[in-house]
Amino acid sequence: MLKCQTHHNQTVKCHDPMNEDLKSKILNEIKKSGFPTELEVSNLFQKNGWEVNFNSYYLDQDENKGREIDLVADFCQQKKGEDYTELHFFFIIEVKKELKKPWIIITTKPTGFERTMGLPNYRTINKSLNFQKVSKAFNSYNQKLHERVGRSGFEGFNQGKDKLFGSLCNTIKAMNHFKGSNSFASDTSTDKMMGYYEPLIILDGELIEATLDSESKIVVSEANYLQVKFDYLSPQYPKQSMGHLIHIVRKSYLTEFLESRKQHFVKIAKSIMGT
Repeated sequence: MLKCQTHHNQTVKCHDPMNEDLKSKILNEIKKSGFPTELEVSNLFQKNGWEVNFNSYYLDQDENKGREIDLVADFCQQKKGEDYTELHFFFIIEVKKELKKPWIIITTKPTGFERTMGLPNYRTINKSLNFQKVSKAFNSYNQKLHERVGRSGFEGFNQGKDKLFGSLCNTIKAMNHFKGSNSFASDTSTDKMMGYYEPLIILDGELIEATLDSESKIVVSEANYLQVKFDYLSPQYPKQSMGHLIHIVRKSYLTEFLESRKQHFVKIAKSIMGT
């Protein structure tokens, strides 16, 4: 028998326990959605030192309407005192669960120019932070391009909407929104401020790389992490001379990926702050 609780001399009506059949149906509905995967991913970020915001809205300038991005993760490094410095490293994240349709990415070797330039720099700094010092830190300590980068991709065995292409578009649009709407560049204090942004897609499913071998034969293999070049063109969005680069990481590899990226960001921050 359920016991009813009494608060301030008033008896609170008790609810009957949830019907087990209804409970089972609700749990199945929740599992069909992507939210449990988002929760699991957010927990991995938080364990590795990131602050996480869920379902942040951004303005899709192509359609002039608000849309959601699954997660925005922020790794902040600070130097306190008179020379206060605050550096934010953001991942703009789409989380996708697709267990029946492998994501297939076509890769080639990067060009010499791409190797020289490295990862595109999506960052904003205020007037108090030295631009040359920031650039040197990123050139020295940021992650390098892989030996092969993605040029195009598609969902295998797909008869409907391609989640891969939509995710590539969404992360770029959301990243441009958050980069353009922050207050780092307009900050007029003597504090040193920076925001750095990278688009990231986390896939709960199979990630496949397809490339040519030395005999020009197509070779396919499973991958945990691929870097994909994506040239999103629209009158509403600025053209990137180097194109956009998006990380696609399998959920099972996310912890290792985050540990590696955090090491890069810590080294960049120490170089900028002189610590």
